[in-house]
Amino acid sequence: MTESDLPPSGRAFDRVAAHYDAEATDLLISRWVRDIVWERLARLFSPGEHVLELGCGTGEDALWLAARGVHVTATDASPAMLDVAREKAAAAGLAGRISFLQLDLAAAGAWTLPAASFDGVFSNYGPLNCIARWDALGSALAAALRPGGRAAFAVMGPFCAWETVWHALHGDLRTARRRWRGRAEANLGGETFPVYYPTPRRLQADLGPAF
Repeated sequence: MTESDLPPSGRAFDRVAAHYDAEATDLLISRWVRDIVWERLARLFSPGEHVLELGCGTGEDALWLAARGVHVTATDASPAMLDVAREKAAAAGLAGRISFLQLDLAAAGAWTLPAASFDGVFSNYGPLNCIARWDALGSALAAALRPGGRAAFAVMGPFCAWETVWHALHGDLRTARRRWRGRAEANLGGETFPVYYPTPRRLQADLGPAF
């Protein structure tokens, strides 16, 4: 797949993959948020289980789960992000517990994941915000999860108090209100792409009754 075949968000993250950890992953606030997510993932997924990750980025969550004995199929739309994650898994001696797969969330209706093969699915740091609808994704995941499978999605919602207050105090009312419309434009690595902010009710309705 060439860069032109990637979705806009995939192209954007492809361009920043080489320095993403230094500029985002390793920030203090990112580590703080990730610790909270890991606490939840530890309660959901047990050693020996097989889970699917949507939007794995540079592989931080996959590596953490693999170190705990969880098998992970880590997916992302960005080939460059997957390459970084593979290198990190190999360096950590965890390549045997993590498999990598390029998947575009917007093309979930065309996925060919094996049926009832995963004990759970998770997504961290908002990959689900990069698509406008979640019904095809819900159908694909419902078919891929085993009965009783668990799901954990960290999704950016339509209102964030600190973001609104911060930008309002700095006189940037347009940015302060950007989530309220349910859609905004993001720019990363010189690539502009849409970002969507569903309410929990909208997300659950689209994902379907399995969720």
